[in-house]
Amino acid sequence: MIKALSTLGEKIVGFLGERVNYGTATDAPSRKLSRIIHVQGRLQVGLSWGSPEEPQCRGFTTEELSRLHFDQFDLREVYTDVTARLSLKTSQVVHRNLSERVGQITHTFKPKSDGGGM
Repeated sequence: MIKALSTLGEKIVGFLGERVNYGTATDAPSRKLSRIIHVQGRLQVGLSWGSPEEPQCRGFTTEELSRLHFDQFDLREVYTDVTARLSLKTSQVVHRNLSERVGQITHTFKPKSDGGGM
């Protein structure tokens, strides 16, 4: 049901001429979070998407926002992205640190030339 509403919402937004690009920009987790809050929040407060002929794409009022139960949102989609990004950054940091350390160790053990010959 949520996927169907999400798809309908994307079609309505696309119909209005706005660019919909969920999940492909560098800020994909924040876009996904915004979409999740909008889609699941509309269900919680009983806000309709309308129809393609008469779309209702407005945001939440202050009163509607105060009624949202954020602890009930399904955020698995966002967790997956954030976890993947953290894992990638962590592995990059570990790789860089190991490379630097190996460089330090190999530099320490390089034979020193005495500057003279026999």
